[in-house]
Amino acid sequence: MYDLKYYFDFIFRCTSKAKEAKRALAVINDFAEQVILQRRNELMHAPKEQQVLEADNQQTAGSKRRKTLLDILLNSTIDGQSLSNVDVLEEVQSFIFAGHDTLSSALMFFFYCIATNREWERKCYEEIRSVFGTEIDAISVSRELLNRLHYVDLCIKESLRMYPPVALIGRKALEETKINDHIIPAGANIGFSPLIFGRLSEVYDDPNTFKPERFEEVACENSAKLNPYTFTSFSAGPRSCLGQKYAMLQMKVTVVYILLSFNMEYAGDATQELKLSNEVTMRTKDPLMFTVRPRDVKSVN
Repeated sequence: MYDLKYYFDFIFRCTSKAKEAKRALAVINDFAEQVILQRRNELMHAPKEQQVLEADNQQTAGSKRRKTLLDILLNSTIDGQSLSNVDVLEEVQSFIFAGHDTLSSALMFFFYCIATNREWERKCYEEIRSVFGTEIDAISVSRELLNRLHYVDLCIKESLRMYPPVALIGRKALEETKINDHIIPAGANIGFSPLIFGRLSEVYDDPNTFKPERFEEVACENSAKLNPYTFTSFSAGPRSCLGQKYAMLQMKVTVVYILLSFNMEYAGDATQELKLSNEVTMRTKDPLMFTVRPRDVKSVN
């Protein structure tokens, strides 16, 4: 939970939480630095035939693998100079910190939404079965197959609209801007809430109802409203979430394995509105409880 006094650095540095945060950050930095040093050393001494090839447009690359984010950073240059280990570390940290809590929050609300809307849970499950089959150990996940999960994609977007992991996004105005009759001065700090925006009736019809079909790409009466700046769970524009596609793939992979393996039912009162808590990421004040039953599949590890 946010505490106002922790916003002031000179106060925060005097608390036990500051020492705890410093110890935790040291562990993360040490681990990331070791990975960076090890990979830089491998790239420096690897024969040319073993160099990583970029294969964004290929599903497979033979005996050679695609470039990872770390490989791209280590091979990048600015004004002819390679990025330092500190530069690479800062970029890697962005993915480490931004991708864990947000993903777990998004998945929690996704399973809540489909567990309380059984028709969509059934559609997602049947779609996953049609694409991947039911033999868990035999599943071969690829981007091409994940992109075929139409209903899963709709449900993820709708759950993100209703319960975005990041409820408040901060921005700073680089220049004076006029929006309608309001003047935003240059240098002003601005808070934008995807949570509130996603519940505006001016933007979405029946905003408090789980309706994944609203994100259908087919022409419909309200399709004109759903432009790229309508869906803001990942923000939008040039400073939108740089891990958006990666996050969607991660969520789909997790959903595939869990829905193939288990039938999930919400154990709480689905008629009661969730009480939300805006911590580092969006949470519920009370734990979400589910009844989880193994499905009758050929192999579940």
